Amino acid sequence: MRGRRLAPTLSIFGLAFLALAASAQAAPANDDFLSATPLSGPPLSAEFDDNEGATKQGGEPNHAGNAGGHSVWYSWTPSIDAHVVVSTCTIGGNLDSLLAVYTGSAVNSLSLVASNDERAEERCNSTDSEVEFTATAGVTYRIAVDGKGGSEGPFGLVLKGPAPNDEFGNAETLESGAFVSGTTELATKQGGEPNHAGNAGGHSVWYSWTPSSNGEAFISTCEFFGSFNTLLAVYTGSAVSSLTPVASNGAAADGCGPWTDSEVAFDATAGTTYRIAVDGEGGGEGSFELRVKAKPDNDEFANARVLGSGLPAPALGATTLATKQGGEPNHAGNAGGHSVWYSWTPSSGGPVGISTCSHAVDNDFNTLLAVYTGSTVGGLTTVASNDNGGGCKPNDSRVAFTATAGTTYRIAVDGKGGSEGNFKLAFEGSLGGGEGEGATNGGSSTPAPPPALLASQGTLQAKPKPLKCKRGFKKVRAHGKVKCVKKRKHKRRK
Repeated sequence: MRGRRLAPTLSIFGLAFLALAASAQAAPANDDFLSATPLSGPPLSAEFDDNEGATKQGGEPNHAGNAGGHSVWYSWTPSIDAHVVVSTCTIGGNLDSLLAVYTGSAVNSLSLVASNDERAEERCNSTDSEVEFTATAGVTYRIAVDGKGGSEGPFGLVLKGPAPNDEFGNAETLESGAFVSGTTELATKQGGEPNHAGNAGGHSVWYSWTPSSNGEAFISTCEFFGSFNTLLAVYTGSAVSSLTPVASNGAAADGCGPWTDSEVAFDATAGTTYRIAVDGEGGGEGSFELRVKAKPDNDEFANARVLGSGLPAPALGATTLATKQGGEPNHAGNAGGHSVWYSWTPSSGGPVGISTCSHAVDNDFNTLLAVYTGSTVGGLTTVASNDNGGGCKPNDSRVAFTATAGTTYRIAVDGKGGSEGNFKLAFEGSLGGGEGEGATNGGSSTPAPPPALLASQGTLQAKPKPLKCKRGFKKVRAHGKVKCVKKRKHKRRK
């Protein structure tokens, strides 16, 4: 069993359990087999529940070999074949959980798939349960949670499976400048799939990237916490069993640390679809960030990314490897050198605030933000500009102005002193006296101040959580960042 899999869900269980334990319950709605609560997923489905007041039906089996007496039921029908883990998590209360998975349409004629009383590794509580099995698409699985020896209490039920991009055919599409979160946990290796970076691995996920321009590209993994050693490989080809290698790497990336991250560099060709695989060395599994550094699609003024006509939702972007065009103005009074462009034509007018939020990894990225009107890069009229107006960090930028309906605004993001990095471009305010798409202040007459933690949305983070290393690992600083690495045993000299 894998003790780390439930960790991301623990922080939200506590509050749910307090609410559930606040009052005694009548029989739960999913007490009977035919009233089972449906589950979604994979990759993740979580339910907060309580078996207090539940009963055991006539003909119902003893789950995990124990008579129990207070069972609740769930049903799950996967849309794809997947290896999954189902587990309980109890914090407080008296429940010693029993967990069982079946197939069948009647409570008295079920076929057992898997069952467990107490998992091998402690996660939330030593009396929790966990099962692991390979599910078949279209089959309905019946999941029962009961209490050993008749025990009752609140619990969380988690169903976890592989990410949707486990299969080559379901690769996640990336843009130039992308910085996305991923995981290889519970992922598989397909028949005919190559060994990435020369290592057998065993738990790969897939991405695809089609650049719009020629140029050098850098793709890297970044593993902030823990010791997951990634494998990274780039290919061309349309089938997993007949791929042509472009580049691969198993370690020594200039990402978050040089020990476990991976990075590749190659000359990308416009219009070519590159297949990117991330796996774990020696069958390891874990979470990571994947970054694509290449000339952004919206590098040039004429190729500005068009935003919605309402108040746009936050847009992720990057200035890394972007250029500055001839005749382009100095944004916010600074020469910069790596600008990207957006175009926005609001359908209604009103006060608007626009801010940048630079990625936590890019500590040296000092954004420049400017808004213009005009149809050519050499003939623009400034509407508003800012260097350090404060978005998520002091070096971020913010502007405020009154937008006019039907006017096309040209928005540039650059880096002060030639700095580069990833960012989020966020909009706030109101249009036409009411809420627009993505509005944050519901129609007030002035732009709302930027949220204190804009970075908590999407894949950007204002502050990473304090790093704690597990036993056998130590903190090491490299490239200005801190991560956990395995301690090496030193032999004593005789």
